[in-house]
Amino acid sequence: MNCKATAVTRSVAIGFCGLLLAAGASTLWGATPADYEGCVGAQDPNRVIASCTLIIKDEKETKKNIAVAHGKRGDAYSKLGDLGSAFADYNEAVGIDSKSYNGFLTYSSDRGEIITVGRSITRGQGPGAEQQGTSYDEAYDKLGLAYSSKGEFDRAIAVYDKAISVDPGFVQAYSSRSLARLNNGDIDPAIADYSEAIRLAPTGADAWNNRCWARAIVGRQLQLALADCGEALRLRSNNTDALDSRGFVHLKLGQFDDAIADFDAALRLEPKLASSLYGRGIARREKGDRAGSEADIAAAKALQANIAEEFTRYGVK
Repeated sequence: MNCKATAVTRSVAIGFCGLLLAAGASTLWGATPADYEGCVGAQDPNRVIASCTLIIKDEKETKKNIAVAHGKRGDAYSKLGDLGSAFADYNEAVGIDSKSYNGFLTYSSDRGEIITVGRSITRGQGPGAEQQGTSYDEAYDKLGLAYSSKGEFDRAIAVYDKAISVDPGFVQAYSSRSLARLNNGDIDPAIADYSEAIRLAPTGADAWNNRCWARAIVGRQLQLALADCGEALRLRSNNTDALDSRGFVHLKLGQFDDAIADFDAALRLEPKLASSLYGRGIARREKGDRAGSEADIAAAKALQANIAEEFTRYGVK
């Protein structure tokens, strides 16, 4: 099995496989090629953990490779639901080698050596944006997400601050930091982060939708929010999240027919989307459809018990 990178639909394409060799250097490793491929390419998280652990424990291994192995092992622990171990590995990856942003590396089974391939960090989306390789941006992003999952938003923001200081073009860091800022109540900085993500990757539908949602929940610039959601839907039709967000904007604007239309469209794509059910229930209530409203709200609460409290926080009762 060749060591292959995994391309993902985001600003950084991820795929770990190795360390930097000086030109012409020999390949004498404690870890075997099978270990590298198991750490990077195996589908079984238990095999990933076993292979990456061999690399981490290899006293002859470079710091760069050990950092990569920690990152991949963290992914495997995360898949198994062991967030504590995943968090520890992401933290190790960042702590060991936080400045390796200038290239990515891969293992060549055909050549039997570890080689430098090129840049890994993409500056946009669309044709040619997905590349093979690795960036330690991924470890930063997942470390920040781990902090956010524990409600430690200030620490998450600090991690993203560091990632952006190392690579100002890391689009995902702006999006992730904006979400942490939203959860921390820092609305204007969150919107600014989404704007920067859009500037760096204007064809990314998620950032347009996220800025629409951020503007909607604070109830400011609602016409701009509609435009953001419209662009998200232009970039990606049948975008459930954008339809749900735009429905919420219409709800706040008192445009109840338009809100119902958007929530209907979102629910055709995702029938158990609690936010669209609840939002449609509110819109139907305002239209005088009591039975329809009660049915939608009950269905939403069955899916998400705190949905009413969430909408109240966003200014909708």
